[in-house]
Amino acid sequence: MRPEGRRGAKRKMRARHYLYLLGALAVTAALSTVGSAVGEVPVQSLEAQTVNSDLPSSSRTGVTLRVKPSTADDTDEGGGTLPEQTSNFKLDVDSDIVIKPDGLPGCDADLLAGKDLDGAMAACGKVDRKSWVGYGNAHIQVGSGTVAGTCPPTCHATVLAFRGTKRNDCLVGDTPYAGGTKGIVLWARANALATTVVLCGEIKPSPLGGEYGTRLEVPVDLIAGGAGAISDFEVFVGRRQNGKDYVKAKCSDGVLDFKSTATYYDGHSPEVDDVAQACT
Repeated sequence: MRPEGRRGAKRKMRARHYLYLLGALAVTAALSTVGSAVGEVPVQSLEAQTVNSDLPSSSRTGVTLRVKPSTADDTDEGGGTLPEQTSNFKLDVDSDIVIKPDGLPGCDADLLAGKDLDGAMAACGKVDRKSWVGYGNAHIQVGSGTVAGTCPPTCHATVLAFRGTKRNDCLVGDTPYAGGTKGIVLWARANALATTVVLCGEIKPSPLGGEYGTRLEVPVDLIAGGAGAISDFEVFVGRRQNGKDYVKAKCSDGVLDFKSTATYYDGHSPEVDDVAQACT
């Protein structure tokens, strides 16, 4: 048998390196799969956009703004650990987008406490109180067996958005939170839980500056005394009332930027997510 030449030895060395590489990739994939299956810590993700992306470049026009923060992943669907319980949510929006509640009638948050859908609309959405500016839905996840007669692990909730008033003081925990004249009131009703949640948000200039012009900040109280957590909350805001647009936008540079920041009751590090929407 002829002794193996230098070229054959190199081929064998390359083959061994290739096998090592395949082995390393296989181990990495296996570890990734195990990490996903064991249960990832849910983190925030953001979906945000103007429903119409065909916008003028200079003068703003009325639009509907869709916002959907989520704090759940697939591992939560089996009724395991709850999503992180959000204590505060901030949304910074592009300076090409303005939220203009001035001139619209307002809704006192206390008028919505404990109300079902018909009661909420009667209090703030009809007749002389046409402060209804948006709608949506949410999902509340509850721990297995923690709330009697419910829909574990996930309960659906209907969402309405109203323009706030000067007297718009909500209790977040034991702390009053004033939304002021540029506030927004978010009403959510989970019939299966027989629970109404009223959140007050403040609309103010974004402290981030740059491409961001407006910030919406919403403190969030514990759901069902801590037995539940919001896994996602989707709202469409911008309904035209009394001939006035609640949200207006233009497209000056081809992109609309959004940034969300969420903090949590358990001290989990704040989660930040960025979204860029192309516009024309």
